Amino acid sequence: MVVQVWLKIFLININTLYKSCGSLAVRATSDAMRANSKYFWQEIVTLYLILIGGLVGFVYGQRHYLGLTDEWFTASVIASWVQALGTVSAVWAAVMIGKREHQRALATEKTKSKDDLAKEARATNAAIALTHDILQTYLASKDQQVAPLKVSYDREMARYNLFKASLGRDQEAQLLPSTRLDFEILPNSIVPIEQLQNIIFNDLSITGRALALFGVLTKVILALQFGTERRNQLIGEYKKNQPHDSIGTVAFYFGEQDADGNIDKSYPQTIDEIYNKTDDCIYFSKLLHDDLAKHGRELIKIFKDKNKNSEDIPKLIVYDFLSVPDGLIPPAENYADWNKEY
Repeated sequence: MVVQVWLKIFLININTLYKSCGSLAVRATSDAMRANSKYFWQEIVTLYLILIGGLVGFVYGQRHYLGLTDEWFTASVIASWVQALGTVSAVWAAVMIGKREHQRALATEKTKSKDDLAKEARATNAAIALTHDILQTYLASKDQQVAPLKVSYDREMARYNLFKASLGRDQEAQLLPSTRLDFEILPNSIVPIEQLQNIIFNDLSITGRALALFGVLTKVILALQFGTERRNQLIGEYKKNQPHDSIGTVAFYFGEQDADGNIDKSYPQTIDEIYNKTDDCIYFSKLLHDDLAKHGRELIKIFKDKNKNSEDIPKLIVYDFLSVPDGLIPPAENYADWNKEY
């Protein structure tokens, strides 16, 4: 009876187990791990079989020595055990592959010649400098333009909502005479992302999170550019179609209902998009900067170990962010899900 239940549950859950493991593999590992999927599944199968064997022994012992009945070993209970063991196996395999890939990268660097190490150290410095430039660009943009825009908009929105709440049901929402409409056109920041891409993919031997960070950074930069262009476009269309009455202005600026009963929140959405994507650009460029600096320190350590008497040891560019005003760099808590995956 128990054997039949085990066989049935294993067949039912093998697809679920595969999906669970595959999902965790994609989330918990980088391109380097996916390039070693053969080893990943070897790790999973090995650990999974060990855990299944241990669980079978545990069940056998519980039944024959403690006298537990079949109600303790129902299909749903055993299914939960099987899925749990599959999840543990996937996570373990991801960790082992990530560790192996990092060790392989270090081993590769240790076989490089003195000139190769020095060349990559210089390339790493260049990548750090470019990443720092990108970070400083978005810090300045947030400090001088994006944050003031967001603060001003939220303040006016709060004042408008208070005024709206004070109106009677039959009164249409009107624009406060003192409302400050901020229609300043924001420029799209120009950053050296293509130069950085060329160095990262052609001159560096980085793996894992640093590569993922570059991909994410590229995406959020494009998203920020799109959001900025969209806001500028909406402002242009609004000014082109003037004059606007109070209701029309409220509808556009705050995303309220217009005279025809339509609601369009495009403009307020661009404010949030620009602010959030600027934060993303700052956070991910800072994280990439830190990973590149770590890679540079590893290179220099290997160089020193191999060339103890060398007088031309590469020097690493070091930037600190002590002078950055509080609130400009978003907290890591805002990116907890991403940080768990990498």
